[in-house]
Amino acid sequence: VVVALDHMLRGIFWPQSVYGVLVASQWRWIEHAAWVIFEDAFLFVACRRSLAEMKQTAAHTAVLEHEIRTRQQAEVEARNATARNEAILDVALDCVILMDRTGRIVQFNRAAECTFGYSAAEVVGRELAGLIIPTGKRGSYRAALGRYLAMGDTGILNRHLELIAVRRGGEEFPLEVAIAPIHSDGTPMFAAYMRDITQRKRAEREFAHHTRELRHSRDAERQ
Repeated sequence: VVVALDHMLRGIFWPQSVYGVLVASQWRWIEHAAWVIFEDAFLFVACRRSLAEMKQTAAHTAVLEHEIRTRQQAEVEARNATARNEAILDVALDCVILMDRTGRIVQFNRAAECTFGYSAAEVVGRELAGLIIPTGKRGSYRAALGRYLAMGDTGILNRHLELIAVRRGGEEFPLEVAIAPIHSDGTPMFAAYMRDITQRKRAEREFAHHTRELRHSRDAERQ
């Protein structure tokens, strides 16, 4: 507006300063002022459009930054959760073995290493049945796993079972086991919780033997 007024007044009273001539048409200042106003209007529209684009860009940037922060926070929480789970598994007194849908070992905690004689690095990726199940029992284990995947049959899942397992050196021993299905990102997995019950079975046999001896002694006294 200031430029338009300046050109208008100088066009009327001092045309040489605007048009470079001493004498100009009396309407030329209107034409010149109109062009200045047109340029101002164009500049105003361009500035408004630029501001709108800047606001839109700022909004998109804010959304992206929020998503990045949310993703980073989720990754940190996932790492922390994984670290907590690994710490819990490492100090667990019972064996905890995680398996994928094919029965291959995904995680093998410290108690399992001590019980079976394998390190986690040796067994991850190997099939559990071929590692700790006696040869004659592997078929039934694989069949039960297949039935669950095919029909959801829980014949061996979510139950406490006693079976014979094999250590690294070939020694067989009694084992109490419970296998539970879990889901990770929609993929079925299995968590096996196992406990060596050798001492308990030995104590049960000794108790049964002692009970039989007492019964025999009592029967002999009565006779």
